[in-house]
Amino acid sequence: MDCSGCNSSGDGELMTDYKTLKGFDVKVVTSNPSPVALGQMWYNSTDSQLRVNKNVGAWAEGNNLNTARMSPYGSTAGIQTAAMACDGTTQSTEEYNGTSWAEQTPNTNTAKTNHMACGTQTAGLAAAGGPPPALLSEEYDGTSWTEGNDMGTARYQLVGFGTQTAGLGTGGYVTGAGTKGETEEYNGASWAESGDLNTTRHDLMGSGTQTAGIVSGGASYSADSEEYNGTGWTEGNNLNEGRNDGAHFGIQTATFCVGGKEPTRTNIVEEYNGTTWATGTAVNTSASTMSAAGTTTLGLVWGGTSNGSNTLDRSEEWTQAAEVQDVTSS
Repeated sequence: MDCSGCNSSGDGELMTDYKTLKGFDVKVVTSNPSPVALGQMWYNSTDSQLRVNKNVGAWAEGNNLNTARMSPYGSTAGIQTAAMACDGTTQSTEEYNGTSWAEQTPNTNTAKTNHMACGTQTAGLAAAGGPPPALLSEEYDGTSWTEGNDMGTARYQLVGFGTQTAGLGTGGYVTGAGTKGETEEYNGASWAESGDLNTTRHDLMGSGTQTAGIVSGGASYSADSEEYNGTGWTEGNNLNEGRNDGAHFGIQTATFCVGGKEPTRTNIVEEYNGTTWATGTAVNTSASTMSAAGTTTLGLVWGGTSNGSNTLDRSEEWTQAAEVQDVTSS
């Protein structure tokens, strides 16, 4: 199939319909891209072949947390086979090994809720929280928590991502002072101010790294998303379904936004390919204020609430192996 013009505006109805339905351009590439999102189509000029990723992937129920919790806000500590859950509506730390959750001791030095968390199972970071708004941050080494230097801006209902030595916290809320847009970077020793969000927000979702991050959503069911380049934020294309209190996992160019409120709890999942959001396979449980970890091929969500007052001990695993199929003419 000849598709030499697939990345231009002149390939007519095929391009228009595909872009509208899936949110992707049909790009001309010399080798198959990786990772690829569900429904993504491209033309491989080396093989002279139009291809699509047709694999749907699936969510599967995992073993439950030992302690049910709402786990705000968008904690992304670890991967599917080595995740870390800390605090929320309960002061406890649990580790997931890909099969089951195990309680860890000791707990955080200071109980946290509405906080941010990021890093890995053996090098985690938790900071801020409340109300009242907090500055405190702590580091986790896989065994115990150690007090670190405080954030510069006290807040809660913020989001964080990155690593223990290159973390980021942004957004949030302070009672009486309103929504925050400040962004701070952590270098493993101290926090430093960076560029503010273009749109201040709390109850947002985020994922990525300190130099390539993405946030979406926020209170009042925002659909807005922004990308971070290590210095400042740039407006990106909006979510298809505005929401807050969901969870992200992945990187800036391949991220999932799972669940949240819009205003009822939802199980909607959207996939971001670095340019646009497209609807993916729904998670099994409609919930908000959960946490997540992993990649768009091996992801994990846990905890949350399904009605605003209960706490959930559930966890769900996402598995997707790209299954590339040639597109042929009939």
